[in-house]
Amino acid sequence: MGQDRSRNGRIALFFTGYIALIMVAALLGAGGIGAGIGAVKLGKTGMVAKMVLASVYGGAVMWTLLLGFA
Repeated sequence: MGQDRSRNGRIALFFTGYIALIMVAALLGAGGIGAGIGAVKLGKTGMVAKMVLASVYGGAVMWTLLLGFA
Protein backbone atom coordinates (compact mmCIF):
# COMPACT_ATOMS: atom_id res chain seq x y z
CA MET A 1 0.00 0.00 0.00
CA GLY A 2 1.08 3.58 -0.64
CA GLN A 3 2.50 5.61 2.17
CA ASP A 4 0.70 8.84 3.02
CA ARG A 5 2.67 12.04 3.35
CA SER A 6 3.46 13.15 6.85
CA ARG A 7 2.06 16.38 8.20
CA ASN A 8 5.47 18.05 7.96
CA GLY A 9 5.79 16.98 4.32
CA ARG A 10 2.45 18.55 3.44
CA ILE A 11 3.39 21.78 5.19
CA ALA A 12 6.70 21.87 3.31
CA LEU A 13 4.91 21.36 -0.02
CA PHE A 14 2.44 24.12 0.84
CA PHE A 15 5.17 26.62 1.68
CA THR A 16 7.14 25.69 -1.44
CA GLY A 17 4.09 26.38 -3.61
CA TYR A 18 3.32 29.58 -1.70
CA ILE A 19 6.85 30.93 -2.19
CA ALA A 20 6.73 30.05 -5.91
CA LEU A 21 3.41 31.91 -6.20
CA ILE A 22 4.87 34.99 -4.51
CA MET A 23 7.87 34.94 -6.86
CA VAL A 24 5.65 34.73 -9.96
CA ALA A 25 3.42 37.54 -8.65
CA ALA A 26 6.47 39.75 -8.02
CA LEU A 27 7.78 39.06 -11.53
CA LEU A 28 4.43 39.92 -13.12
CA GLY A 29 4.11 43.02 -10.96
CA ALA A 30 7.55 44.24 -12.01
CA GLY A 31 6.58 43.78 -15.65
CA GLY A 32 3.43 45.83 -15.08
CA ILE A 33 5.42 48.65 -13.49
CA GLY A 34 7.83 48.59 -16.43
CA ALA A 35 4.93 48.77 -18.90
CA GLY A 36 3.48 51.72 -16.99
CA ILE A 37 6.77 53.60 -17.08
CA GLY A 38 7.08 52.88 -20.81
CA ALA A 39 3.54 54.15 -21.42
CA VAL A 40 4.30 57.42 -19.61
CA LYS A 41 7.48 57.92 -21.62
CA LEU A 42 5.63 57.29 -24.90
CA GLY A 43 2.64 59.44 -23.91
CA LYS A 44 0.16 56.56 -24.32
CA THR A 45 -1.14 56.47 -20.75
CA GLY A 46 -4.80 56.83 -21.73
CA MET A 47 -4.73 53.85 -24.06
CA VAL A 48 -2.85 51.68 -21.54
CA ALA A 49 -5.24 52.65 -18.74
CA LYS A 50 -8.23 51.71 -20.91
CA MET A 51 -6.72 48.32 -21.73
CA VAL A 52 -5.82 47.59 -18.10
CA LEU A 53 -9.24 48.56 -16.76
CA ALA A 54 -11.02 46.63 -19.52
CA SER A 55 -9.00 43.51 -18.75
CA VAL A 56 -9.69 43.82 -15.01
CA TYR A 57 -13.42 44.24 -15.73
CA GLY A 58 -13.42 41.29 -18.14
CA GLY A 59 -11.60 39.11 -15.63
CA ALA A 60 -14.04 40.05 -12.88
CA VAL A 61 -17.02 39.22 -15.09
CA MET A 62 -15.47 35.89 -16.08
CA TRP A 63 -14.70 34.92 -12.48
CA THR A 64 -18.20 35.90 -11.42
CA LEU A 65 -19.69 33.66 -14.08
CA LEU A 66 -17.34 30.81 -13.29
CA LEU A 67 -18.06 30.98 -9.59
CA GLY A 68 -21.81 31.10 -10.16
CA PHE A 69 -22.65 34.51 -8.68
CA ALA A 70 -24.12 35.88 -11.92
